[in-house]
Amino acid sequence: LANTCRFLWQDYEPSMIYWDVVDTLRKIFLTGCIMFIDLQEGSNKILRLAIAIVASVLYQSILLTFDPYKRKDNLYLASLSNFLLICCFS
Repeated sequence: LANTCRFLWQDYEPSMIYWDVVDTLRKIFLTGCIMFIDLQEGSNKILRLAIAIVASVLYQSILLTFDPYKRKDNLYLASLSNFLLICCFS
């Protein structure tokens, strides 16, 4: 079973095999949980955008600090995609 599921963690450093869980929690927060912020002022989305930007910048700094990938090009791709996400929020 371990060899069959190896593709789930083979791209990560041995100490970072749970990084995919962190990334999934970030995605859930940015797509689902952020909708519950500021329910009274539904038309005012500035607060949601500001929280999304802060969460994305925090994730970017954690990503660059921990460097969870074995290959550097995976880190560069993840960092670039998160930077483009921050640019879309800004």
